[in-house]
Amino acid sequence: MRKSQIVALIILILAVTIIIFVGSCQDREPDNTQSLKPTIAPATPTVAAPTPTVDMSTQTPEPTATPVQRPVISDYTKYDDYSKDTLKIATKDKVNADDEVVFADRGVTEALNGLDYILSNPGSNSTTDVYVCIMLNSYKYNDNINAILDFARASSVKLSFFATASYLSNSENYEVIRTIYRDGHTLGVRGNFSTLSHQGLCDTVWNLEVKYQTILQDASFRTNFYTPEKKEFSQRDVVLLNAMGYTPVFRYQGLIDSTTKDKTYDGVVLRAYMGESDYAKDSTAENIISYITWGLQQGYKFAGLSK
Repeated sequence: MRKSQIVALIILILAVTIIIFVGSCQDREPDNTQSLKPTIAPATPTVAAPTPTVDMSTQTPEPTATPVQRPVISDYTKYDDYSKDTLKIATKDKVNADDEVVFADRGVTEALNGLDYILSNPGSNSTTDVYVCIMLNSYKYNDNINAILDFARASSVKLSFFATASYLSNSENYEVIRTIYRDGHTLGVRGNFSTLSHQGLCDTVWNLEVKYQTILQDASFRTNFYTPEKKEFSQRDVVLLNAMGYTPVFRYQGLIDSTTKDKTYDGVVLRAYMGESDYAKDSTAENIISYITWGLQQGYKFAGLSK
């Protein structure tokens, strides 16, 4: 083969190789792995709205309940001279409508002379008020209490309810207490404190207040009325309770039954025991509702105790 032919062959091979290489480059997939940075439009400046200025002097503050404070007794020795002898509630029956309601025992009247207590007509502007005080004793009788509350709500009457420490300590009674409170009835404390020391009495009665506040979730709540357990109390008890801000409540009649209508008068205070063995058969929810229905028909108003 001639030299010129060999050169021509080499040139041809190189030309073919270049053509194949260029063709392969044109057929290669594009590289999409490169990050493409988007073009960001220039931001349009915004103007923030001015914050209004509030004049705090014109704002009405939200009302807050003030926790009730326990009355302070700095010197218990000054109560040593008051008698701790047991006194019992008993009243004389009224013969005439104008007769004053008094204790049957003159000694009780003398022992309580000058002290704050309620026996009859507790200072209402109305001359037709009847005050029914219901003793709360056991969760077993809460159905009766609820029936009375339902009736009172439907009839727009108010009552007063007194609870012992044992009643306030049972969680099964909490909803009854809350219902009494929500419906606007009066709540009070009840117990026999005559055997306690001066400070022991004050501590015990205030513990009942704290229990009420816990059940009602209201630290500003307090009761203003006390009634003795089993109708027994002493002169010393009443003096100390007055100092603690309580008005002891006594009564003209100790149960509500078929005879109560004849003993009703303007301002009468009646006590109804729910569930105690001596009175349960008489002071039933049915008797109380029947009596209040009769009283409303006679024009009486039924009110809760108030200061």
